[in-house]
Amino acid sequence: MPTIPKKLYKYRVANEYSFTEIMQNKVYYSDPRRLNDPFDCSPVVLVDSELNDLENICFQLMYLTYTKKNYNSELAEKSALDEITEIRYRASEYGDRQKDSEAKKEYIYALERGIIDNLIHTKGVLCLAQKWDCPLMWSHYADQHKGVCIEYDTSATKFGVPVKVIYSGERGIKTSDLYKWLINNDKDALERVRNGYFYRKARQWKYEKEWRLVNKKNGLDESPFSISAIYFGLRCSPSIVSMVINSFQNVDVDPPKFYRLKEDRYTFKLIRRSAPDYDEDLKPCKSEMLRREDLESLFSPIPEGE
Repeated sequence: MPTIPKKLYKYRVANEYSFTEIMQNKVYYSDPRRLNDPFDCSPVVLVDSELNDLENICFQLMYLTYTKKNYNSELAEKSALDEITEIRYRASEYGDRQKDSEAKKEYIYALERGIIDNLIHTKGVLCLAQKWDCPLMWSHYADQHKGVCIEYDTSATKFGVPVKVIYSGERGIKTSDLYKWLINNDKDALERVRNGYFYRKARQWKYEKEWRLVNKKNGLDESPFSISAIYFGLRCSPSIVSMVINSFQNVDVDPPKFYRLKEDRYTFKLIRRSAPDYDEDLKPCKSEMLRREDLESLFSPIPEGE
């Protein structure tokens, strides 16, 4: 298993959501169905099981879904069976699902959709990067350098273990693994299912050097890490810098380190300047009043899939 980096990073747009995360030490767990890459957390089902086993897998996943909705076991079983019965009925329009190839094909396809829809649909995903100085990440996730990058210290993780994303180009989950997990309670099979669902992306995303932590629900929640530093982008407004730094004044916790990014004079590399110069960065905002244009951008809607 890869060694977890001592520091991991979250690139953020400078808005009310990111400031809530910083000031309350919370993190946003994205809905896996709404990530910016449609292929992300959207595996295909690789059918390598008999039809009866495939049906059983679908039923078990539907049953789990209903129990999570606080159905009692009897009602959850009935509701899942009703769904399977409906799938069978629809497939019968094409013939006998046991004998006719077209009917069997439609039935298997419907079961595949039932499996995906009920597999892992209530979880949340925290996406973190391994580096703070990736130009593409600053452009794609931090509002073209007008945002911030939050550095998290992973050495004292409160809960959960981040997992490194695999950029293999494969996005399939075998039904044999689903069967071993659901019916035989095979932990290794569950690990393969989780990896196929949450931790695989196309090779083109490799530049992100991403690590992920999966939560039981999506949305804003407690952070598993402490904030050790905050980086301000090349175009980040002095108003934003001032507000973030001043928010840590007169608080009971040790403030994080603050860095302003600078361009390297001769290359495309980003360099950091430790501790913003108060005369240069904070003097325009001593009144602690945000300029109108900063205030408008501050409360822009959070983008989907972040």
